[in-house]
Amino acid sequence: MASIPALVAELERLTSENFSSEQSRFTSVQARAKFTRLTETLGALSRDAAENVYYLSTRTAQNSAVRCAISLQLFDLVPADEGKAISTKELASGSEADPLLVERLMRVLASCGVFDQVDEDLYVHNHLSRCFINKNNRDQFQQMYEFVGKGVYGMADYLEKTGWKSPEGYEDAPVSVALGVQQGGFFEYLAASPERQALFSSGMQSRPESISIAALYPFIEELNGRGDIIKTAFPDIKGRFILQDQEAVIEDARAKDLPAYIEPQAASFFQPNPVKNARAYLFRRIFHDWSDPLSVVILSNTVSAMGRDSKVLIADVEMPVQQAPWFVTLQDWNMMALGGIERTDKQWKALLTKAGLVLAKVWRVEGSNHVVVEGRLP
Repeated sequence: MASIPALVAELERLTSENFSSEQSRFTSVQARAKFTRLTETLGALSRDAAENVYYLSTRTAQNSAVRCAISLQLFDLVPADEGKAISTKELASGSEADPLLVERLMRVLASCGVFDQVDEDLYVHNHLSRCFINKNNRDQFQQMYEFVGKGVYGMADYLEKTGWKSPEGYEDAPVSVALGVQQGGFFEYLAASPERQALFSSGMQSRPESISIAALYPFIEELNGRGDIIKTAFPDIKGRFILQDQEAVIEDARAKDLPAYIEPQAASFFQPNPVKNARAYLFRRIFHDWSDPLSVVILSNTVSAMGRDSKVLIADVEMPVQQAPWFVTLQDWNMMALGGIERTDKQWKALLTKAGLVLAKVWRVEGSNHVVVEGRLP
């Protein structure tokens, strides 16, 4: 086990060799990832055993406080100007909340690094709190807290009742049970409420991607979303792109300023794809939502539409088999709540094989866990 002095020395080396003072950022993704991991290890080493257990067990309280701050619009009420402070009394007045509640809430947030306390009753924005000024970021946190989080919180009870087996069902997945979904599963639960669907869609725009699809694959959005990836990566490209998703998402896409070459089309990937012989069928962030049996159904409905020159492109995450970072492993745990899974390279190959495809290549960029899995007909 590394010592604190050794970790500090390694952090200093990483900073001196890989940090640009002019840009205020690391010069490589790998160096930044290693620096972050070492600082987290350093924090754990600096606490004793009981403190570490208490630290981990109180993260639910921290997230509850952030969720309350979102509802009270505190991230907007604190002045955005650098160093400009606001009192809890002013925040209470602006949010119409109990002054004592706001005082206690801001104290919690500042102690967790969200906002800085500059005087007894004065707070300012800091690097972390400013992340929540962005609505997509707030919605990402809220939808994770309100939806998937409830399935995760109930995971232990769910797994115990189901014999400690990795979930594969959709309608009886942990999140469906936790939310009390009566018909269908998680996505039907979203579609039943325009407010829930809008929150989820907005939050999805915040999801971090270390690298764009265009940088991973030498190119086409054939499934999932509102056309943002195509529009951003290929603003002037010639060709025909058909954007497929559920009706509610497609209606949202039609309201956006999409280029003329992107054709929104409501479709279900649990039915045979109506678009035949496309050059490529791109699935972005789709299959981690679904277990292998259901993913095989989705892929089979695509295989039936493919021509000899067609390919399937799966833009998703590859789970490292060693030293996997927390943002991939915890995402896998979140996906388990939906009945899904983040897959290793061997699991991606096995999935394609089950659906009657062969793995042509996994397109990677060093330092990123985002990949494009390319499948073709045998």
